[in-house]
Amino acid sequence: MEGQTNLMGSLWQSIKAAIAWVEVRLKAGNKMQSGDEKLLNALAIPFKVPKEKRVCIVKWQKPVKAWFKLNVDGSSLGNPCRLGAGGFIRDDEGRLKLVFSIGLGHGTNNSVEPMALLHGLRYCRELGLVQLEMELDALLVVHWLEKKLCGIWYLEEYWEEIQWHLSKMQVVVRHVLLRPVPEGPESLLMSPKNHFPST
Repeated sequence: MEGQTNLMGSLWQSIKAAIAWVEVRLKAGNKMQSGDEKLLNALAIPFKVPKEKRVCIVKWQKPVKAWFKLNVDGSSLGNPCRLGAGGFIRDDEGRLKLVFSIGLGHGTNNSVEPMALLHGLRYCRELGLVQLEMELDALLVVHWLEKKLCGIWYLEEYWEEIQWHLSKMQVVVRHVLLRPVPEGPESLLMSPKNHFPST
C-alpha cells in the first residue's frame, strides 16, 4: 500500500510539473506545442489557444505634393477624467511645420478626440493651409467626419466649428493607428485603415 501511495505521489508531482512547464512556455512565447495540447486535453483542463501576434511594419507617409498633413491624437486617463491632446503638421517633404500639446481639463474619452482635431484645424487655419490630409486614430471621429454628423449633443459646439474649418479646406481623412516612438513627440508610427475624401 505504501508503494502505491509513493507511486501516486510521484505521478501527481510529474503531472503538476508538466502543467507548470506548459504554463511557463505559454507565458514566455504565447506558443503551445502539440504535446501541451494533448496533455491538457487528457486531463480535461480547459484552455484557450493563444492568438498569434501579428507584426506589420508601419511608417508615416508624406502627403501628396503641395499638401500638408495633420496628425492628431487625444488622451484620457479614464472616463471621465483629465484630458490632453497633441499633434503635428508637416509639409509634402515631411518637414515639421508645427507641433502642439495642450491640456483640455476634465471630460470624457469621446470628447477628447474631436477637441484634438479642432485644435489641429485651428492651427492649420492660422498657417493658411487649404489642402490638408488628416490622420486620426479615433475611428469613431473618422466615421462622424464621413457622415458629417456627430450625434453627441454635448459635442455639437465643437463639431460645428470643426465643420466650419473643413468647409474652408480641401481635406482627405484617414484612420490610422498611432504609436509613440523614442525619437520625439512628433514621431508617430501610423498604419492607414480607412481613406475617404471630405469636401
